[in-house]
Amino acid sequence: MRIAEWSPVLGGLGVFVTLRRKTLVIIGTTLVGLLLAFFVLTRLTLLRRFSDFETQITRQQVQRTSTALQSEIDQLSTIVHDDSVWDKAYEFVQHLNRRFLASNFPTAILTELRISLVIYLNSSDQAVYERLAGHPLDPRIQRELEQKILQPGVLIGRPGAERTVSGIMVLPDGPMMVAASPILKSSGEGPPRGTLIMGRRLDANEIHRLSLLTRLDLQVHGVDDPQLPPDFQKIQSSLSRLTPIATQTLDEKSIAGYELINGIDGQPALILGIRVPRRIYAEGKNAETYLMAAALVVGVVFSMVTLFLLERLVLSRLIGLGKNVAAIGARGDLSARVVTEGNDELSRLSTVINRMLADLERTEQERGRDEERYRAYIRQSTEGIWRCELQEPLSLSLPEAEQMDHLYRTVVIDECNEALARLRGFGSAEQLRGVAVRELFHVSEPKNLELVRNFLRSGYRILDGESLEKDEHGHHRYFLNNVTGVVEKGFLVRIWGTQREVTEQRRLEAQLRQAQKMEAIGRLAGGIAHDFNNLLSVIHGYSEILLRRFSPEHPARKELERVLHATERAAALTQQLLAFGRKQVLSPRVLDLSMVVGEMDRMLPSLIREDIELVIRSQPDLWLVRADPMQMEQVIMNLAVNACDAMPTGGRLSLETKNLQLDHTAARQDASLVPGPYVMLAVSDTGIGMDAETRAKIFEPFFTTKEIGKGTGLGLATVYGIVQQSGGHISVFSEPGRGSTFEIYLPRAEGKLEPAFEPLLVEPAPKGSGTVLLVEDDSAVRRLAWEVLHEQGYNVLSAGCGEEALQLVTSHSGKIDLLVSDVIMPGMAGDELVEHLRLRLPGLKVVFVSGYASDAIPKIVTDGQTSFLQKPFPVQDLVRKVHEMLTG
Repeated sequence: MRIAEWSPVLGGLGVFVTLRRKTLVIIGTTLVGLLLAFFVLTRLTLLRRFSDFETQITRQQVQRTSTALQSEIDQLSTIVHDDSVWDKAYEFVQHLNRRFLASNFPTAILTELRISLVIYLNSSDQAVYERLAGHPLDPRIQRELEQKILQPGVLIGRPGAERTVSGIMVLPDGPMMVAASPILKSSGEGPPRGTLIMGRRLDANEIHRLSLLTRLDLQVHGVDDPQLPPDFQKIQSSLSRLTPIATQTLDEKSIAGYELINGIDGQPALILGIRVPRRIYAEGKNAETYLMAAALVVGVVFSMVTLFLLERLVLSRLIGLGKNVAAIGARGDLSARVVTEGNDELSRLSTVINRMLADLERTEQERGRDEERYRAYIRQSTEGIWRCELQEPLSLSLPEAEQMDHLYRTVVIDECNEALARLRGFGSAEQLRGVAVRELFHVSEPKNLELVRNFLRSGYRILDGESLEKDEHGHHRYFLNNVTGVVEKGFLVRIWGTQREVTEQRRLEAQLRQAQKMEAIGRLAGGIAHDFNNLLSVIHGYSEILLRRFSPEHPARKELERVLHATERAAALTQQLLAFGRKQVLSPRVLDLSMVVGEMDRMLPSLIREDIELVIRSQPDLWLVRADPMQMEQVIMNLAVNACDAMPTGGRLSLETKNLQLDHTAARQDASLVPGPYVMLAVSDTGIGMDAETRAKIFEPFFTTKEIGKGTGLGLATVYGIVQQSGGHISVFSEPGRGSTFEIYLPRAEGKLEPAFEPLLVEPAPKGSGTVLLVEDDSAVRRLAWEVLHEQGYNVLSAGCGEEALQLVTSHSGKIDLLVSDVIMPGMAGDELVEHLRLRLPGLKVVFVSGYASDAIPKIVTDGQTSFLQKPFPVQDLVRKVHEMLTG
């Protein structure tokens, strides 16, 4: 176990592991480890070397023993050779002479020479003399000897029989050293007359003699000896022709060496073994003991010196440094510094610690500033910021329905800012902590249920998800949420999020959509009114012409008057459509709105019922506005009539004007209402009021709550169009049973006050002269205007479009006095046509006619050479306008 692993154990036992103790343990462990390593090293190297050397010496001893045995065999071979190269022996094998045997082979000589066997063979390899010392030469022994010794190819009948051979032969009664030599003359000449064979038994005496000679404990056993000792049996499998010598350790005190001895026939015959005391290995063990003792002494001395030097030079300083750092940590004073001594690694460590303390101090200061900025951001954020904890972690493997139920039961608010508390109607963020989310977030609302489902299906993350709640009055409140779940090990454990209210934004978006819808409807109404005005102009014009042709007594005159009256009513309807679509022609001027309201003070009493009280309040020094006074009268009249219809049992109708300076807060109620000075006109009643659905539709054309036949549904649409075209804004405030208030905001105007009403002088249409260029894309209107002007004495050139008019001017050689042109035409518009013509006809006078006024009309009617006539127009107005332009 390592020191780091021992520390908790020692600490659990109440032992405080100091640095000194750790150092002592480390040095002791290192010393023990080194000693163990040294012991293993000596075992693997020194003792192994001794063991190898011991084995090598043993093998040498085995070889020395085998050499001694071979010397004995060689000695026997010399004796045989000397006795075979002898004239007497040469004669003996030819002529058997017993005296030769008695004189040369007495028992004493054989005993002295340790000869156990003597055999003389003649030239036919027949034994002429056999003697086996110590045994009677009975027939059985004789046969066994002959079978073993006299077998062909071993000692006799072998190739190269003229030389002496020797070796070991295992006989039935034991191994024997044998030698055979051919019998020759003393001069060594032949031919051989036979063979001399001698043998010496390798018995216990001979082995003992070899042991004394070699001073070794020698044993010799035949390879097929059934009484082979166990150690011989164990080593026998390791001996072969290739490895004839082997060794093995018998015990701690002895080692044995073995050699396989081949017989004279070349086959394994004997195993020679010696036992040698393990003196070399014992010396090695003694050397190992001495070395280990010396290493222990050196290690202890070295450890003590090292520990002393470490204590003096390192540990005391390091412990002191640790105490200083611990004291600084206990005080928490990051501005403190440790003492630096010397110029070594510990002093550098002190410097590094001081630098770390400085960095920590700076980091702590920055973290404090960051935390303060974070807290300030959280506190001052206008968005609600919150963190919810799950009382029980939610397993992500649960089905969706179970996850939703788990969230509904276990999610509580753990932390939030003051903005969320204010948003939710709490006095402080502390009051919200611990509140279950189910008390604030109701999944019974489909939008909220879908938000939770999206949170689960999107991997527990929602961006700008919208939720819906109701306040104490039942009004809808819309919230935009960003929610992120924290997942740990397959469980949802907490949820972070932000929330901000977008109720006002949704209301403004609804207003914008309403305004866009009204704009689209206005464009449609204006287009329809424009085309209808062309038809009305034709009907009205020809009705006037026919009416002048019939006398008052003519029966058709009354029908024509009815047609003319219906045409005028239709023209009034188109004017309302144009007013709603902001396409009618206004005559704005700088006026005092209180003067218009004052005029209505004289007109309204005759229009409202007696059970309705009229109250008019006007602020003194009212700012000036720029508007068409006649259209403003129509606005007040329409609002007053609607207010009277909303008070069937009587009530109070109020008109109020005052100056208002709108700031950004008020302007946020409507995107089109920019901050600035305004004059407000408020028309209020105490009638039945309207609900939200009705308020959303009241400015739409043809929408009415009146009975069929009692209203066209264009009154408020006309009011809306006139106010918008005048650059103002209209708002309505109404609830069922609490009446209604319409507030009209007109921007303050600069300049001098202009007369609100001018007298209208009506004169008969005069005759005229001159050339008039008539350009109108509607053929019926163009034909009517041509007839009317031609009847009044004008020379009329007519064209259906701008390009045709330019070609007509090019081909006409006379003077053109006046251009009467429609404003909106396909291809080239009226103002563009005027630009082209005035390049050729400078100073050309122009009368523009149109069914509605677009943004381009105020730009083209800029001087005394240009005027405008609204469709549908009486034919007399056209004649009068042409005459005014030509004579003006």
